[in-house]
Amino acid sequence: RDVAIQDYSISLHLKVMNHKGEALEVPINRGATLTKSILGDLWNVGWDANNKNGELFIDFLREHGAAVKNTRLVSAKRGWFQMKGLDGALHRAFAAPSGIVYGKENLVTENVALRSDWVLNNTKKGSLEGWKNAVRDLCEIENVPHWIIGAASGLVGPLLELYDGSTPGIVFAGDTSRGKTTALAWAASSWGTPDERAPHSGLMRNLRSTANAVEVLAVGANSTLLVLDETNLIEARQLEPIVYTIAGGNGKQRLRQDGVARDASSWSTFTLLSGEAGLAQRFEQGSGKKMGKGAAVRLLDFDVSGVNGKVPLEIIRSLREAILNNHGWSGEYFVDRLIREGYADDTKELWMMRRHHIERLAGKDSVGVTARAVEILAILCVAVELAIRWGILPTEFNARFEEAIQEIWRQILGGAVFNSHQEIMDQISMWINAKWGRSVVDIKSDQGCVS
Repeated sequence: RDVAIQDYSISLHLKVMNHKGEALEVPINRGATLTKSILGDLWNVGWDANNKNGELFIDFLREHGAAVKNTRLVSAKRGWFQMKGLDGALHRAFAAPSGIVYGKENLVTENVALRSDWVLNNTKKGSLEGWKNAVRDLCEIENVPHWIIGAASGLVGPLLELYDGSTPGIVFAGDTSRGKTTALAWAASSWGTPDERAPHSGLMRNLRSTANAVEVLAVGANSTLLVLDETNLIEARQLEPIVYTIAGGNGKQRLRQDGVARDASSWSTFTLLSGEAGLAQRFEQGSGKKMGKGAAVRLLDFDVSGVNGKVPLEIIRSLREAILNNHGWSGEYFVDRLIREGYADDTKELWMMRRHHIERLAGKDSVGVTARAVEILAILCVAVELAIRWGILPTEFNARFEEAIQEIWRQILGGAVFNSHQEIMDQISMWINAKWGRSVVDIKSDQGCVS
């Protein structure tokens, strides 16, 4: 079958036995069957692909590979991809971490699969209603905006590629015992278990890693969520390349075993980090330099030092137990509605919704650093607006979410550094708009323009 669609391949699945006597299934890209690049995949599962064995195996594939029946289309990574529908047009479909592929009614998704090494096990438990009840209980607690943002963040990833394919995010920063990990757990519960001890069933991870390892995690989080706890586990000088790797959305180009250049990996996802200090502070600790604007406006520091640190332990345990027993539903429900309501193929209304939230937060003429920062918050607002409309989040969530968004926005306005008169005026204008809902306009006079 001839498939010429990005992030798509036709796959052979070979059943082999490794040196431990374990039967394993190895997915092999059909496009690679005539090269030695597949031997590395077999070596990784313990199959001795020495020169003679390898040559014999490749000869076998040359002769019989094209005759393999029951082929299926395989999405090369999680998230959005395009496939041709029964109407002959290309439509977006979505490969979820659970392995389920979502698409319009005119797409035959039964013969499409997510590449097996990207499929998580047992991602769902309980029900969406059970998760919503936990969110309702969360809304009863005063001054926990980071938990509210966490619960909303799990739904942002699928929207990003429908906008501009960026990789924005939020960094929860503050003292220990402020519930930063709990905020991450709320986000992770949209796609799988929030238990970081079960990495094969969810997206929770610790940031004890290198830039190369994070690249793999970022690809795995495509169109969903990248959750990395405890930035303080690594040295500040190691954090800088990791942050730029995540925010850049592209990996390094590498060579295959046969010397041919592989396609560079790419991703678009929403990122949540946590640590005792924000990224800007950690960068200065590491290199003495300020964090670059490119990363600073994609990964926003959110200081949670002032949140409610006296939530009774029994309530925290009850909420955690609720999402441990009810998770993995909201992300896939959200994707399914995006597709069925037509947003996956026609994004015009999504762009209008984002523009509306940008203007209500920052006014109509926002530019510069804060304008780029508010775009991240606006996409969060779009996700929550749609999720409440579709019954994925309870209606009472909206008031708590608005409080949380306004708190982040106040921190952005209070901590931004501006380098020109225009940027200073922009900040004053946005502050007035946020506080009183009024705009600053130019007054023309014979002497010039006065603001």
